[in-house]
Amino acid sequence: MRLDRRKLGPLILVAALLAMWLVLGRKVPSEQVVHVVLGDAAPSVTEVRLRYAPDEGAGPSDAEFTREATFRYAAGKAPRIVTHEPRLAGGDYLVEIEVSKGNDRALVHRKVKLDGSPVSLDVKEPHP
Repeated sequence: MRLDRRKLGPLILVAALLAMWLVLGRKVPSEQVVHVVLGDAAPSVTEVRLRYAPDEGAGPSDAEFTREATFRYAAGKAPRIVTHEPRLAGGDYLVEIEVSKGNDRALVHRKVKLDGSPVSLDVKEPHP
């Protein structure tokens, strides 16, 4: 059986594109959904700052943060859940969350896996 060269070209192209997608697909940034749960503390929150670093096993002091977002609110106007949609490649991340209540600031770190599914980070309760 002899292959028709006109049919072979598109098959090679499809195979090459599939191979590229398998290798690079996880490294391509895409929309992620991150919910920061403030809970009952929300009315006193005036600012929430998020920073994202790929989790490479380093601690928060050694992390290289690649994305950052800040949300500011008038007194009593912060929502119970702050939603951020960073454009990041899927993978493990260290998220630094700074919550300001007037002059008081609390800094928490969470390790999270971003894979396109929504992730909720609870900052109303202390975590290790």
